[in-house]
Parts: sequence; C-alpha cells; structure tokens
Amino acid sequence: MAKKKKKVDLLASLENYKLVEVSRLRKAKWNFKVEDEAQAVKLANNIRRNKQLVNIIVRELPNNNLEVVDGNHRVDTFKELGIKEVVAYNLGPVSIIEAKRLSVEINETRFAADQTRLGKLTKELVAKIGMDDLKQTLPFTSKQMTQHMSTAADGVADLKKQVTQKPDNSSAILTLKLTDKDQAMWARICKVSSLPNQDIGVFRAVCKAYLKRLKKKIKPSKGK
Repeated sequence: MAKKKKKVDLLASLENYKLVEVSRLRKAKWNFKVEDEAQAVKLANNIRRNKQLVNIIVRELPNNNLEVVDGNHRVDTFKELGIKEVVAYNLGPVSIIEAKRLSVEINETRFAADQTRLGKLTKELVAKIGMDDLKQTLPFTSKQMTQHMSTAADGVADLKKQVTQKPDNSSAILTLKLTDKDQAMWARICKVSSLPNQDIGVFRAVCKAYLKRLKKKIKPSKGK
C-alpha cells in the first residue's frame, strides 16, 4: 500500500506577524541594495499615499533589537515620517547567514517587466492621472515614462510590419501584413497561450497556424 504524502504547510505562520516599535529596528549593515536619494523620496511619497502595505522582515538580536532582513530603506522612511509602529514578520533568532540567504532569495527572485505591457499601463495611467502626479510615486522619471510609452507604440508598430519566414520543409515564404483586426486576434492568441505579444520570434513560430485561422494563403516564393 502506497504511503500517503505528508502535506507541507507552505504558508508563513500568522503568529510571526507582529506590530513592532520602529525604535527597535536596526538596519542590516550587510544589505546589498543601492542607496538612491530620488527613489527614497518616491518611497516616502508611496507610504504617505498608500500607508504600509508591505510588511518588513526582521530577525531577533540578543539585545532585544530587531535586525531588518528585508525593508532597510523603509526603516529610514518610517523614521522620517514619524511612524512609531509597523508590521513585521519576525523570523525569530535565526543566524545571520540564514538571514542573508533569505534576503537574496526574496529580492532576487522577482520577475522582469514585459516592457510592452508596462508601456501600455504607463500610457493608460498618464492619460487618467497625469505624469506630474505619477512621477511623485512611480519609480520612473518623466523621461523614462515617455520611453515606456514609446516602447508600447513600437511594439504595436512591429506587429503591423510584414513578417516573413522560410519553413523548414518548404521553399515557400510566409508573408503577412497585420490589420487592426488581425492584431486583435493575435493578442487573443497570446492571452490564451500565455505568449509574450511583443516577441516577433514567437509570432513567426506560430504564424502558419495563425494564417490558417484567418483563412489566408501561403504565397510561394519567387527565387530561392
């Protein structure tokens, strides 16, 4: 008889979330994040606007203080804003090596942004809220936001260009010009199959099936 797999509880214990005094917090001297004055201003504006939405992570020190494993820059902001107590996840008296490992794991397993989607979001936010307001809290300058929006526009333009591909088993060349309707269908295909819609290489890989859906023909090549 097969043994039943033991269930592993992957949720952090709620009991470890504590309301702690900011005066007990000590920034980790080994923290590897870069100091950035401009970002610090935006962080303070974020906390003023949204309150403390993200908890910090701490470990217990022998002198009853708490070393900040994740949230060093937020500690400066808490003190600047005069905040007396914050929510922290207390790891307990774990070793400094364990704390360092956890810090890298948390900070360096975050996913990169899809620049086209980020550009579209930025464009929408700028249209609804305004760049002057957004640059107070978003981690971008006005120039960077403009570049993000330009990236989104370039992504749409690329999809409208003629795409060619020489299939492995044929001398035919696949040609396609996307209309707005075609582009909308491609976006739906990307959404269903979780494909990055700015990746022309991916588009070429599925182009034959895409054309079949649109009931278009593969034009035979002239020459090679």
